Amino acid sequence: MSAPQLAPRPIAAWTAPVPFVNMIETSDNRPALKQLQQSAPAARTRKERPCDGCRKRKSKCVLQESRRCVLCEFHKQECTFVEKAQPRKRKLDDGSYADAAGKKSPVVGPDDANGTAEHSQGPASVSRTATATAPVRKPFAVDESLSLQRHRHCKLLGHTTSLDASLISLGKFNDKNETQSHLGTLRQVNGTEYFSIHDDADVPIPDDEARALADIELVVGQHGSALIDIYFRNVHPSYPVIQKNAFLDRHRHGDRQFNPPLLAAMYLLALSWWDSDPTLSSYPKPDMVRLEYIAISSLTVAMQRPKMSAVQAGLLLLQRAKSSTWTLTVQLVALAQDIGLHLDCTDWSIPPWEGRLRKRLAWALYMQDKWSALMHGRPSHINAVDWAVLAPTHEDFDGSLLTPSTSTREDPDLEALMSKGRTIFMQMISLTSIMADVCETFYSQTAKTEFQRAGPYATQLMVLPVRFA
Repeated sequence: MSAPQLAPRPIAAWTAPVPFVNMIETSDNRPALKQLQQSAPAARTRKERPCDGCRKRKSKCVLQESRRCVLCEFHKQECTFVEKAQPRKRKLDDGSYADAAGKKSPVVGPDDANGTAEHSQGPASVSRTATATAPVRKPFAVDESLSLQRHRHCKLLGHTTSLDASLISLGKFNDKNETQSHLGTLRQVNGTEYFSIHDDADVPIPDDEARALADIELVVGQHGSALIDIYFRNVHPSYPVIQKNAFLDRHRHGDRQFNPPLLAAMYLLALSWWDSDPTLSSYPKPDMVRLEYIAISSLTVAMQRPKMSAVQAGLLLLQRAKSSTWTLTVQLVALAQDIGLHLDCTDWSIPPWEGRLRKRLAWALYMQDKWSALMHGRPSHINAVDWAVLAPTHEDFDGSLLTPSTSTREDPDLEALMSKGRTIFMQMISLTSIMADVCETFYSQTAKTEFQRAGPYATQLMVLPVRFA
């Protein structure tokens, strides 16, 4: 159950809140798309015809050598030139428009453009408006989240920063628990924790997310959907670091704006079952070396916009990395702290499914940090005094986007795998905690110093608290 909405509290010292406006995806506020346009051939002249999609979007049509324009490739849609151009209209002095024949047409306001107003229009114009308005799909589940939004990212505001929580709480918050300040948008998740919210487009990146996704799809070809199914059938049950239903909801409805390193990492792990899959084994196996290079290089870029998807991607890549994993593990710990994964989110005003995912992802990172520290002989970067995440329960593995009681049932075989994987995951957390106590008791710098000082009496200091799982 999400936390109750907090009552607005105005304060004169803060700037007046402005209405929340969804970010519009254009070439100006999407650096990846802007870079793609800049690297493409020059745009057509006014005499050359734009494609049907660019005409509807009223966007500049930049045709590539493949005879497919940049915007159609970016939105992964067909680039056609079959629709007839609409006759141009000229604006009159009274604000209305007239067509080429001089016939006056009514002014269409904002409500009319959305197909919601019918006053001052005849039946024919109402019909045209309804036909031209495309059905609006409800937002994806990730758009309502804190740390998985597609066009925004967040950063935790710690209690020792210049923005004191007691002052932020005096702001006036809207129904999304967000307020505007001179430092940007701030979001309140409970009475003491706050995040700063940033548009992805505000962070200039040297790489092109659209090109990275295109490169990934070139490597896996037509087998992307099959590999996604393999991933959720074989990897997800015992390593549930992804919200399955939220991911599949986007994938099945054609949304391909996934985090590139996450998508590549999922494909990489799924490729381990390529030869044993009857529908894929007859095809040439995709280039795993190329796919891993894309994943690692794009992850470096994704970390500049802190999201849970970057942590997910890094953890999946670490499950198959052949080189040293310590540096990436440390980076993921820092990234996780940036988005508050080390905190207890039980009473946060976030979707319940995101709270469950945060807990699973946090403990997966905890295990990665502790075992990497053991293998490499390094100090752990997750300390008990700063770790507030509660131990997961069976309910925390529920994959429903709604409440657990309304969760759809999996098929019996997959349900058995999920149950077994859930048990393994929770027991591994217990084992990792025991191992962490051993390392802290015997191998921390403090323990080593105490043993040296004790000399022949060092064995008397070796009193390890016993834990029973």
